[in-house]
Amino acid sequence: MKRISLEEAKYLQYEMLKEIHRYTESHSLTYFLSAGTLLGAVRHQGFIPWDDDIDIIMPQPDFEKLMREYISDRYETVWCYNNLEYEYPFGRLYDKRTYTKIGRHQGLGIFIDIYVIFGAPMTKVEQEARFHNAFRHIFLRRFLIRLRSGLANRGLWPMKTLNCRWINQLTREIYEGLSVCNYTDSDYIHPYGGGKHIVKKSLYEKKILMKFCDNLFYVPACYDELLRITYGDYMQLPPQEARHPYHITGDFYWKK
Repeated sequence: MKRISLEEAKYLQYEMLKEIHRYTESHSLTYFLSAGTLLGAVRHQGFIPWDDDIDIIMPQPDFEKLMREYISDRYETVWCYNNLEYEYPFGRLYDKRTYTKIGRHQGLGIFIDIYVIFGAPMTKVEQEARFHNAFRHIFLRRFLIRLRSGLANRGLWPMKTLNCRWINQLTREIYEGLSVCNYTDSDYIHPYGGGKHIVKKSLYEKKILMKFCDNLFYVPACYDELLRITYGDYMQLPPQEARHPYHITGDFYWKK
């Protein structure tokens, strides 16, 4: 088995980003670069030099349409409603030619994160109640994930795959809890994957094209305001000791 290098992983992710752009354009769906990928586009016109993943975000109706309808020989959309092994209340696009290894189990491979813009309540009290309910399930889910991974790495996980119905059920409950407010009817939104920030939907109503590496991709027209909410003075580089990759650092391999 051949291990995938960091540079190979970033190339594969970039190819997936181009595929998402192609597919959403041809199917009238909306996406935006998000989190560190949005910051990378604005500040570096590509990957943050020490970053190692790609994040996008989509309005919930478009996200669910992508998750349910996308078909490809090379890539696969995965979320908690189509894969019992998957443990997050957002989606990912995986390269089916790759895999990761957890103990004796072959898990999902190289990916890009596809976060969700959920509708959100208007009042502070309702917003806090929403986060309390969601994060109560998230903490329990994280404990079960650590337990599953610990057992798998020690060869003690009893199942033939990494499927876990308990984790999957908790993840679905988190997703359903975040979906209580109808996106179309909401004036406020929760860009899940960007922390606990509730913002006006108007910040994501317009999109513009921006350079990321050697292609143009969509970002929110109000990217400056959104980046300041998340990062503060986002043009200020972090200290040298904080500049290191933290996602694609595990054991990823080619299947052939």
